[in-house]
Amino acid sequence: PISDRGGFASLSAGFNAIHEPGHALGFALVGTLPVDVDFDKFVEPRIDFIALQTTFGVRFTPALTHESRLYVGSGAFGDQNATIATSQLLGVEWRSGEWKLGLRLGPYFDGDLTERVDARYGAAYGPAGRDNVVRMMRFGVVTAPHVAYGPVALELLYLQKLFGFDPPATQLYQAGLRAAF
Repeated sequence: PISDRGGFASLSAGFNAIHEPGHALGFALVGTLPVDVDFDKFVEPRIDFIALQTTFGVRFTPALTHESRLYVGSGAFGDQNATIATSQLLGVEWRSGEWKLGLRLGPYFDGDLTERVDARYGAAYGPAGRDNVVRMMRFGVVTAPHVAYGPVALELLYLQKLFGFDPPATQLYQAGLRAAF
């Protein structure tokens, strides 16, 4: 039987090219290494061996922000397609001394930049006698709360993918701890 379990380790390094009080532009390089992932199954979250991410943020008022993210990933070189993803998040943030509490909400899109042929996929979803091309496009909603004390922040993210083609209805949960220095 094919395992339903697996994991991954992901490392990223990034920097801000612009970091002003009212706006910022940042770039990150992300590398992901699968751990006991069986690519004979369709896995979520996706695995991108290497990816580039850009983030642009604007602070309209002390409490109102907008964040735009663009992500381009390589896929798992034959096992998953290369992808592009974007989100547009409107945020509110409350401050009290060193404490910050915030919430960002907005739409999400991702789609494949490449395609591949997979006989198992075609047997399950495709018409008989045609190429079994695997590609996808999907839309969703992001909810991302955070809490910070001074330079340290705990960030949570919930992504509910709503519709598109070739995806099951999927959810993604993410947690991150960051420190600015």
